[in-house]
Amino acid sequence: MKKIENKNALIEIKDSIIRITYKKRVVIEMPDAEEISEFILANIVSGKNYGLINDIRLMKNMSSEARNFLAKRSTVKFNAIVLNSSAQSILAKMYLNFSKPLSKTKVFSDLTKAESWIFEELEMI
Repeated sequence: MKKIENKNALIEIKDSIIRITYKKRVVIEMPDAEEISEFILANIVSGKNYGLINDIRLMKNMSSEARNFLAKRSTVKFNAIVLNSSAQSILAKMYLNFSKPLSKTKVFSDLTKAESWIFEELEMI
């Protein structure tokens, strides 16, 4: 497993799953999004299909610039967003409706269900 932890998140890559667990009350800005993207790009195998689990349950916010960048820079086939508040639900809806991610994206309130969905989707490829 490859992983990196910075001031905003823990990023882990294991097999075909990339997991980003954002830290408590962080606000993700464009430089943070670029750092996350660069780590992922540097540590994945070209041509392999990946699923991404974005655990935003502790995150405070993400700038629209960072949301748009991550939506269009995606190198994954499937993206599960895990949240637990109505504010995060609004953030996820904005991401889906305005940023229009390139990967198939689904929102969950349960981490286990998000993981199951990613595994199922990857198995169908």
